[in-house]
Amino acid sequence: MSSEVVTRSLVRYFDFPDGLGRAALLTLDNGADPKRPNTFGPGGLDSLASALDEIEGQELKALLITSKPYSFSAGADLGPGGIMTSGLSPRQVAERGHATYRRLAELPFPTFALLNGIAVGGGLEIALHCTYRASSRAGGPYALPEVHLGLIPGWGGAYLLPRLIGPAGAVKVIVENPLSNNRMLTVKDAAELGLVDMVLPDATFVADGIAWAHSLLTGETVIERREWTAEEWEAAIAKARSFVAARTHDAFPAPARAIELIEAARTRTRDEGFEAEDDALVACLGSPELQASVYAFNLVTRRGKKPLGVPEGVDPTPVTRIGIVGGGLMASQIAMLFASKTKLPVAMVEVSAERAELTRGRIAELATAEVKRGKWTEAQARRYAGLITVSDALPTLAACDYVIEAVFEELSVKRDVFQRLEDVVADTCLIVTNTSGLSIGGMSEGMRHPERVVGMHFFNPVARMPLVEIIPSAHTDDRAIASAFAFAGQLRKTPVRSADTRGFIVNRLLLRQLSVLFGLIDDGVSLDAVMHASDRLGLPMNAFQLLDLVGAQVALHLNSTMHEEYPERFPVSKFLHEVVALGVKTLDAKGAFPPEVAALAKGGSGMTADQARAVVESALAQEIGIMLDERMVEDASQIDLAMIIGAGWPFALGGICAYLDYAGVSTRVNGKPFGVGR
Repeated sequence: MSSEVVTRSLVRYFDFPDGLGRAALLTLDNGADPKRPNTFGPGGLDSLASALDEIEGQELKALLITSKPYSFSAGADLGPGGIMTSGLSPRQVAERGHATYRRLAELPFPTFALLNGIAVGGGLEIALHCTYRASSRAGGPYALPEVHLGLIPGWGGAYLLPRLIGPAGAVKVIVENPLSNNRMLTVKDAAELGLVDMVLPDATFVADGIAWAHSLLTGETVIERREWTAEEWEAAIAKARSFVAARTHDAFPAPARAIELIEAARTRTRDEGFEAEDDALVACLGSPELQASVYAFNLVTRRGKKPLGVPEGVDPTPVTRIGIVGGGLMASQIAMLFASKTKLPVAMVEVSAERAELTRGRIAELATAEVKRGKWTEAQARRYAGLITVSDALPTLAACDYVIEAVFEELSVKRDVFQRLEDVVADTCLIVTNTSGLSIGGMSEGMRHPERVVGMHFFNPVARMPLVEIIPSAHTDDRAIASAFAFAGQLRKTPVRSADTRGFIVNRLLLRQLSVLFGLIDDGVSLDAVMHASDRLGLPMNAFQLLDLVGAQVALHLNSTMHEEYPERFPVSKFLHEVVALGVKTLDAKGAFPPEVAALAKGGSGMTADQARAVVESALAQEIGIMLDERMVEDASQIDLAMIIGAGWPFALGGICAYLDYAGVSTRVNGKPFGVGR
């Protein structure tokens, strides 16, 4: 028996004013809670097809399609009971979606999509088959995220979107956004791209949508479409291929397949374009990348809603006023996140009046940057920045019930901050550290109440990275842990719990990778081989780009702290020491290394990039095996989750544990698989 939550297509009819004629209004509704979006499995496609059968038999002037509030459609149902477990073959999945959706474009009258909520994947493709599209002001987000999942937009999107908004816009939506942390379009973004033709008020959305459709049918409103030159197509495709090569190193095939479909959309007929989508989607649906993607997708969505490790039956402490010790870039990003998500006052404390003034300027710059990115309005920027105050007086934090430190990554400095804080804040105040890998227990030594200290490690850039690692010490009580999880949810972050060991999850694995790769340079492996060693892992940054992001001096400091704890597995590279000694600001990880850096690599080993990658994979499998033996996490899936959302591990490769299982590395190194991804 199918467990599909069927999205039903409900039809009613109405008459336009002024005797224009009759129209149909089709509403998509799965009958579930508004938080559960409409999706399409076999039952949903059948319901849409039946509704279209009925509509085709009527004398109509137009069809308008809308949905239950907040959810136009999230597309094909990839979860249990959805289209992937329906018994349909990959070819049937591809062809059935096309056969149903294309009927919208082949009706003998105009069709209007009225988007009043999320429309992604196959949900957005419904709208693309319509003649016109309007969005409510609170609509969206809008996206074609399939490439993020190792798929392609296979129900018309790869053919229709570039012909609607042009090749450059289609590349952005189909390729660049999915490979950039699965970025999605706001209503403003969609309007600027031409994806939606009109933005209408929320309260009267359907009525205004009907009036807008009436104006288009009578010719009062005219929407013009443009065509794109051969040069524009060629430039967009070239840019897309360059982007994919730099971002994924062609570690999985979906991005290249999507680019080929966008390129061919320029000259193909609709039948030819849809047939090509069918072929590409069938190839994707039969690939190991799909199994990996579905595992990763379900892991992220499931654990985003119900994280592991939350103490049961414990009420978190409500947060009403927030304090931050520190005013550097990371602290300022954290302050902006807290203010914008919680709408609560945030008090920051720096070491001097001069440093406090610098922090105020940094807050203003961050707010302006969000306006320029189109994420905030001017009014929002003023409001959020206005919630943040900066001083050099620690007693200003006395009224806070949540205080986080984001000062220099040195245990003695952080310990001193905590002990001074304890003399200022109430005994019930949650005291938090944003350390990237130092001991939480070590920081709370000497405190009267170490039970209220917990780690919440945010990732850079704070506004965009969804992961926050939750790290209790041996002394942290359940109230503090529950409060940290609850606050992470308030910030719309995905929390992953880690034991209190050096480096926690993500940094421990990234630092192990860097330690191995820079050690290979010491052993004579070429810079080029090291630079490309992680290409097939599909990570967004190679070793040198990661070093540039972190900073060589910071990387050396972190590597040295890991070496203190695990000297055999985290040797400190002579190459890294020398890079720091030279004061090199950037390694330009595209391969044009500064001469002084190139001179540090003696070369001569002859090891290839693939051989270097095999060394890295073995080291990572060993480290994960040790982390699991140490009970750092509840199970290996939590390491996968942290690496996917914290390090950009591609969905199409599952998770790091799933990948190492699939490649046989975990069994070869540890004698058994990690047992995830199936």
